[in-house]
Amino acid sequence: MVERNECWTVGDVEVKTIAGFENYAVSRDGRIWSGERKTARGREYGGVWLIPCKHGSGHLWFDLYRDGGSCKQYAHRLVLETYVGPCPEGLECRHLDGDPANNRLGNLKWGTHAENVQDAVKHGTHYTLGRYGEKHPNSKLSDEDRRLIFSIYHDGAYLQRELGDRFGVARSTISYIIHDPQWAPLDPDPTDPDPEPIPTPTLDRRHSSTADPQCPALLPEPAVIPLPTQTLEQRSYDGALVLIEDAKAASVAETLASGRTDVVNAELKAEWEVELRAVHNDARATTELKWAESSHTLAVGALWKAKTTAAEADKAVETAKRDVVRTQKDAQEAREKAEAAFWLARASWDSKASWIQHIREAEASGGDLSSDLPEQEAAQ
Repeated sequence: MVERNECWTVGDVEVKTIAGFENYAVSRDGRIWSGERKTARGREYGGVWLIPCKHGSGHLWFDLYRDGGSCKQYAHRLVLETYVGPCPEGLECRHLDGDPANNRLGNLKWGTHAENVQDAVKHGTHYTLGRYGEKHPNSKLSDEDRRLIFSIYHDGAYLQRELGDRFGVARSTISYIIHDPQWAPLDPDPTDPDPEPIPTPTLDRRHSSTADPQCPALLPEPAVIPLPTQTLEQRSYDGALVLIEDAKAASVAETLASGRTDVVNAELKAEWEVELRAVHNDARATTELKWAESSHTLAVGALWKAKTTAAEADKAVETAKRDVVRTQKDAQEAREKAEAAFWLARASWDSKASWIQHIREAEASGGDLSSDLPEQEAAQ
């Protein structure tokens, strides 16, 4: 029997027993040999080179069995752990040539995660290589969004936190964008005889992925909540608001045409702050209304509970009254029965006393007792 971690050969291939899997051995090029073994039922297995499975990342792995169960083991880790030693804490396996299927001992090395990523970038196998901006799999912003953010911030109209809230990203993301020169607005080609004109702002100032990066004043607005069916007065009020927005848009367009973008930015910032304050006040009022409704519901529940308790108390009082009347009636009947029994007992005692007296008198006179009895008693 081959000793643990001892080198031996299978044909002309040198292998070494895998620690923890005594029936398996690994070669220096990452192949796994399954030794011969016999099950409890007498069936024989092993004596073959195992066929590896391939992960989506390109790494090879095997199913090794021990204690009646299978364990998924990667070939590169088996090679390093068997021929070099256990993996140090905080390190992982590196493929020096960038090929995850090449598990030869000379191509493997323990290293940090940062070194592993550098190897992947160096060999062009990293999954985010060349995928910056909107091409990145986790991107939330388009490239035009980034150029718009870069332009708006460097115009001095908004803070990083305000832009992050407006575009739905973290402030740190805004910081990365505004400090990366690749997101600066694209300058028009001076040799172009017919440059595209700067578009005029429209009433819809909500942001979209097709927004012009050269118009920093156009910022996205919060989503409009649809209103219920409106009355004639509400529609007239909304019509007036539309006229006011038309006038504002015309003023913005005129100011942009004159080149005074700073004035537009200041006006839009002031308007946005007013809108944010209104939204905040509306949200606060809505919260207070919900609290009031909740308090009202609790009060109604407490009132109903109090009414129920009062009704139960009234019912208990009526029951107690009936019990008192019934007790008084029973007591009166008991008193009458006791009096009747008393008088009956007294009459019986009087009759008995008179009979004793009569006997004594008869004995004293020596006469017949029956002749002296009353007629009724003699009859008895």
